[in-house]
Amino acid sequence: MDDEHRSYSDALPEYHAQPRPLGLDRIFERAAHWHQRGPSAPLHPPSPPPSAAHLTLPLPDAHEISPLAGLFTYPDLVPEVLAHLSHPRDLAVGARVCREWARVCRRRLYRDIWVRPWEDAPKRKLLRLFETLSEHPELCESVASLDIRFFPLDLQGESRSLLGNMILEALRRMRNLSRLVWTRDRSLSTDLFEVITRLPCLEHLEISGHSTRLFDPSLLGHMPALRHLRIMMPDPTFRSVLPAIAKELDRRTNGGLWGLALICRSFNFINDALLHELAPYLGQLKRLQLVGHTKVTRAGVYAVLEEARGLEELVLDAAPHSDLVDLTEAPPLPSLSTFSLSFPAPPKQAELVAEDMPLFRRMPLRALELNLTAAAVGERRQRVLSRSALLALQSRVDFASLTRLALLDLLIDAEELRAILAAAPLLEELYVCLASPSALKCSGFEHSRLRIFHANAPESARPSREQLADVAACMPVVEQVGSMNRVYEVQRYHEKGQRVVELARWSQITTPGYFLVWRT
Repeated sequence: MDDEHRSYSDALPEYHAQPRPLGLDRIFERAAHWHQRGPSAPLHPPSPPPSAAHLTLPLPDAHEISPLAGLFTYPDLVPEVLAHLSHPRDLAVGARVCREWARVCRRRLYRDIWVRPWEDAPKRKLLRLFETLSEHPELCESVASLDIRFFPLDLQGESRSLLGNMILEALRRMRNLSRLVWTRDRSLSTDLFEVITRLPCLEHLEISGHSTRLFDPSLLGHMPALRHLRIMMPDPTFRSVLPAIAKELDRRTNGGLWGLALICRSFNFINDALLHELAPYLGQLKRLQLVGHTKVTRAGVYAVLEEARGLEELVLDAAPHSDLVDLTEAPPLPSLSTFSLSFPAPPKQAELVAEDMPLFRRMPLRALELNLTAAAVGERRQRVLSRSALLALQSRVDFASLTRLALLDLLIDAEELRAILAAAPLLEELYVCLASPSALKCSGFEHSRLRIFHANAPESARPSREQLADVAACMPVVEQVGSMNRVYEVQRYHEKGQRVVELARWSQITTPGYFLVWRT
């Protein structure tokens, strides 16, 4: 840095010139005279700006340290400045500035880490991640969230043993870990699971439910801080001990579970009997997700809702013959703000009418998600949402309080889209399916508060990037638009006095909103 200083300052012609006095005393004297007596001469327009001056840089001291280094002598400001960096790439660059920046940037860089199978070279990323954590164990205490959705099951012998040891040592040191996602099937071993259940601050846990001959799921009942439990594809072994786990957690002095999610794929051993066993220990539940259970009916769900009267989020799959499309007799849930329901499409019917819509109590929701599923295997599940069906839905949900609405595989046209925007002035996120691209010419976008707009459509009618850009130009505050798996960031700038709105490829580290509500 000093060499660059010298080379830059040597190029300035007045580097050794003595600085001129500012004459502040004469300036203040004139200001006082102006205040007391007013101007002594008529006012004139300001003089033109002077020509560009050659500014001189201060000389380094005897130790070759530039006085500009004083800008970094305020350690309290460094975290405030670096708080505006979010992308790992920017944090990695900031860590190379100086030791103080490296300390702050590394702590933020390793606070939230993940390995996902859809990213480039996930195997290499996983190996290098735990190699780094083993070489620098002090970084482990910075990890607050660890999201591992990929694991190289093809590793065998010494390589697999070495990786397992590095993972065990790293997790043992993650004393501040509060959120862990480890969903790769058959990647949890007995030793690893025991280490996980001993973590003192772990509140949110999402794991694969394949436990037979791999680990003992009953250890979950002894976790000191566990609040949210999400199980992917639980097997019969896991199912058999789940009531005992909920009971042990409920006995803790700090209370039981706040969130429970059971995600399956047509498993029939997650049924009403299990929900009746779990219900007495779920009195503090705030979030409940039951997805993919063909044997869960209204009776089992009501048993849990009777106990969890403070529920804030409810996600259900209404399988055929489950009676979950009619929830009018459900226990009152005054705190419910998010409701998501997947329900089957009526067979051999192209349009949904009012009688086809699900029934539930009128609720002042903040978020509503409806997902249409196929009535039979191989059948097309998209249906047109008629005007009468939309009016029936509005009679059960206060659209004026909605901030997020998702209608997936329910085809709407311009008239229905306009009605939704008019009835929901507070809407910030909207996910819909369009019957035709002409629906994007709706006239209600210019007054909306939408930050996220995602418009799916049948393959023959999917909107192009140019059409999405035209819609984004009409929305004053939209930040993200998309269709199907195409997601774009909305960028705004002025060029030659004109306001320009462009779409750019998604580059954020967060998952786009569409993929957070879509459920097949």
